Amino acid sequence: MSIVSAWPRRRRVFVAAVVLGAAALALVVKLRPTVTAFLPIEPLSHRTPEPRVARLIATHLGAASKAPHSAVAHGNLGLVYEANSMWTEARASLRNAAALDPRQPLWQFHAAIVAEHVASVDEAVTELRAAARALPDLPAAHHRLALLLLRVDRIDEAEESNAEARRLAPAAVEPRLVDMAILLARGQASAAEPVLRDLLRSHSENALVRYLLGTALARLGRGDEARPFLRSADAPPRTPLPDPLSRSLERYRVGLNDLSRRADAARVRGDLSTALEMMRGYVREVPASASGQAAYGRALLAAGRTVDAVAAFECAIELDPHRVKARCGLVDALVRAGRLQHAAVIAADTAAASPDDPRVHVTWAQVHFAQEAFEDARVELERAYELDARDATTAAALAELHVKLGRPAPAVDLYESAIDADPGLVNAWTALIALLQRLDRIEEARDVARRAVAVHPSDVRVTAILRVVEAPR
Repeated sequence: MSIVSAWPRRRRVFVAAVVLGAAALALVVKLRPTVTAFLPIEPLSHRTPEPRVARLIATHLGAASKAPHSAVAHGNLGLVYEANSMWTEARASLRNAAALDPRQPLWQFHAAIVAEHVASVDEAVTELRAAARALPDLPAAHHRLALLLLRVDRIDEAEESNAEARRLAPAAVEPRLVDMAILLARGQASAAEPVLRDLLRSHSENALVRYLLGTALARLGRGDEARPFLRSADAPPRTPLPDPLSRSLERYRVGLNDLSRRADAARVRGDLSTALEMMRGYVREVPASASGQAAYGRALLAAGRTVDAVAAFECAIELDPHRVKARCGLVDALVRAGRLQHAAVIAADTAAASPDDPRVHVTWAQVHFAQEAFEDARVELERAYELDARDATTAAALAELHVKLGRPAPAVDLYESAIDADPGLVNAWTALIALLQRLDRIEEARDVARRAVAVHPSDVRVTAILRVVEAPR
């Protein structure tokens, strides 16, 4: 009897299992691809990110250094770069993440998004196609591909990708707008117009809806109808559908421009406390930023805290004495605080330093208006209007002043100019309609009211004034 056969059966089974396990492990190790640890991608040497962005980058660089095998660490670093438009660094970091975890195609998708900014069009299309194949149930992947294909006039391919996005997100407006852009690209403005009119009723503040409708009307030869929708020769940016990483991207947008944009949006929604807290947090972190202090001053002013706004604007000017926007903000705050003499001194100094800046003359006019020196205010506003005839707010303010001075004729033309420059200025529409009514120019008032409703179909102020002017007299 051999030695092995003499072993107890249980021991023989155990030894066999160990031998087989060792062989299997050796085979797995041999066949397994080598897991690479990547060094984190640092900012290019010529970049100097603003302090808040630099701190966020440093935090995620540290995390990726401590976990060089972690796809999440490299991916989050890539998202920080993407959020702050550092495209080269973003692409490299996101590619590292995709290589470390090929089973998570979102890293591949965002590397493809960034490729639009640093690679050729063909390369970007190829990468987005691959990402869409890897994420067949994500509408954002198909929509992103459709947007890129539309931008480079590959219309049939864009339509195919967008159809998949629309199937996956039937309630979203973004794929429908791509459909409308495709119709316009094919010369089918008459088919696009009624759909865009319908979208305007439910998305009246969507800049792209308005632009596409204006484009459709212009191509149909209806220039007068198109003009209120086409404030600019350039189309507004097309908003992509969100994806699971979109919230992280938004959270990583910590630069002053992005923060100010979000604070302004909060103010427009009437959420003054959120806007104020955003800017307060920024100046706590970056107290030496003149731009930040000025933005904080504007938030304080919108919240009615004039004394604190004065202090913030003064801090901004101390950091950067030549910052005209901060000086104009300080004058505005001083006027609201009733400190007209001090406001006049700052306005005079600013006008002497920047005589050709229209904002300075608007600021001077504000001081004169508060002093009830209306003719002096008119002179300053007219100078501002000469320097920038496309500023809707200046035109509307000058129109209001002419009405106050009993000169309605130039006011009508100025209100029309304001509306032409910014059709979104609802107060200019309603003021013009009211003025035309006072002048007993009822048919003109009705015509303006109908135009206003066409541009703002869901605004209750506009629809209410239309009912008033169309009521039997």
